[in-house]
Amino acid sequence: MYRTILAVSALALSASGAFAADTNFKLSHWLPTTHPLHGALEEWAASLTKESNGTIDTVMFPAGQLGKPNDHYDMARDGIVTFGWYNVGGEPGRFPLAVAVEQPFTTANSKGGTKAFDSWYRTYAETEMADVHYCFGFVIEPGGIHSKNKLTKPSDLEGKKVRAVNATSGGFVRELGGANVPARAPEMRDLIERGTIDIAPLTPGSAKLFGITKATSYYLDIPFYASAYAWVMNKAAYQGLSAEQKKAVDDHCTTEWAVKVVSPWADFENAGLEELKADPEYTVVKPSDAELALWRDAAAPLQKEWADTVREKSKADVDPQEALDAYRALLKQNDAAY
Repeated sequence: MYRTILAVSALALSASGAFAADTNFKLSHWLPTTHPLHGALEEWAASLTKESNGTIDTVMFPAGQLGKPNDHYDMARDGIVTFGWYNVGGEPGRFPLAVAVEQPFTTANSKGGTKAFDSWYRTYAETEMADVHYCFGFVIEPGGIHSKNKLTKPSDLEGKKVRAVNATSGGFVRELGGANVPARAPEMRDLIERGTIDIAPLTPGSAKLFGITKATSYYLDIPFYASAYAWVMNKAAYQGLSAEQKKAVDDHCTTEWAVKVVSPWADFENAGLEELKADPEYTVVKPSDAELALWRDAAAPLQKEWADTVREKSKADVDPQEALDAYRALLKQNDAAY
């Protein structure tokens, strides 16, 4: 059960247009302070404080101090935190439209993918995430596969124990004959060394950060999985702000800010890939065109599964194929289509 925490204490002044009394925001994520996302969110928070003329103060709670990763949406909804950072695919079936971004071999990069995803999902968030104030969403760099032995084609996963990333990649692994093993990134090095996991899907920079590259020798450079995240706000907290404070929040809940926040993470992952390529003791594998075609064909059934889930569970009244086509068009427009 959540401990009750006062997320916002603000009494608006009279309708004179003056700022409300000083307001305290609690911001929560679950990554370590060494991760580039932490610094990016701190920069976002400092800018918000500045634009509010200092009337909005923020306190950051990193490393899951206030709750587990999948708790963060509900933490923001319930006012335990003012802002929570949430993996939209963390709870399978809860936000089915949003997880279109998880389709393998769809999104090529984080920055253009974020422009596409955030501008695309804003309309749907009003329905799918109606019980919070949606600030922005972003896509991280697509992740490939780290392994002890060289992999090139889908059949190489048959019979292997694979770290489960999200529901979409988990379904992909099952279709390929592999077994999913739940594991958080900080646990993966130990699990690989003990043989609990054979294959570790993860982005290169994060793999280095968590020591996974010390337990593996190969990286298959394909967009095997993708993940999207949402920065969501407690609705009552937003509604209790003055007009000027709301404007300050609105100015920081934009696609432009989504790209600013994700950019250091994207740069970190891409730098990690270049470091792996330069490491004589590590091999980065690029599949041939024929091998890549096998991967695309193997992933094709996932689209139908996603569409069926949208029809069954999404609160948004939308044709899945039309929605996916619109997302892909935005990816292409932003040079992020794979």
